Amino acid sequence: MKIKRDDKKYREAWHSYKRIPITEAKFIVDLLNQEFGIKAVFKFNNRARAFAKYGSNSITVGLNEPEWVIVHEFAHLLSFRRYGEAGKHHGVHFYNSLKDVATAYYGDMHKYPFICDYASLYCRYYKEFPGR
Repeated sequence: MKIKRDDKKYREAWHSYKRIPITEAKFIVDLLNQEFGIKAVFKFNNRARAFAKYGSNSITVGLNEPEWVIVHEFAHLLSFRRYGEAGKHHGVHFYNSLKDVATAYYGDMHKYPFICDYASLYCRYYKEFPGR
């Protein structure tokens, strides 16, 4: 099964997730900081998408991001902390970190909306998530 960014199923899933205010996004980062000892810096910008910066150990989010985006960006910082340069990309190191962060935040990694995430990540690990 191939999921592309422009597929109807992907778009519907992306828009179905709750958008959260900036204060809640910062709270999520603070919770994850406590859980993993990362001390990520939270930043806000009116950019359309969120991103993690490894050098400044920060997560920058735009207005009304879905909560899973915060989890995803935090997993980038955790992956970099654990694996260095090898953890920067959407590979096995990032995936392992994402599973840990999703489990810590949602209580069950299966609650993380993998269908909304990068298509390559979703397709590569889809079989591990029955019913998704």
